[in-house]
Amino acid sequence: MEDQKEKLLRLILLEVVQDSMITQGTLKNNRTRRQELKTSVIELASQAASRAMAEAAKNITPPNTAYQFEVSWRGFSGDRALQTHLLKVTSPSALPQIFKNALSVPILIDIIKCVASFFIDDMDLAVKYLENLSCVFHPLTCLVSSRSCFTTIGRRRLNPVWQS
Repeated sequence: MEDQKEKLLRLILLEVVQDSMITQGTLKNNRTRRQELKTSVIELASQAASRAMAEAAKNITPPNTAYQFEVSWRGFSGDRALQTHLLKVTSPSALPQIFKNALSVPILIDIIKCVASFFIDDMDLAVKYLENLSCVFHPLTCLVSSRSCFTTIGRRRLNPVWQS
């Protein structure tokens, strides 16, 4: 009788162990599937973002007013490549007509940083932008000589660009 009980207990124990192994394998597979799904979702999101940025770059049109420029510029905030593209589709000679006297110091600083990013690659174009910006923002002359027309925050932001 005890042998039968022992065999029965062994069989039950074996079934429990097998069930446990199957359950663990299923859980492991579920975790693996979740991670694979998470990875594929991240990849899809990255691809979608890349396509959206490429599409946005295609649709950039030259602004006609300072307001249009600033709205686009702020919309591309954090993406220097799109800001550079916006600047490059805007003719340097159009800057005085676009901005007149409506160019804010933070936007000017951002534009100068942007111009600095392609200065080495396209020096002539960068110089044209800077020359035409000086027609818009007369204190730029002050910037060249002493930078005293900017606030402390403006000078702190501009200093690294100026030094490079």
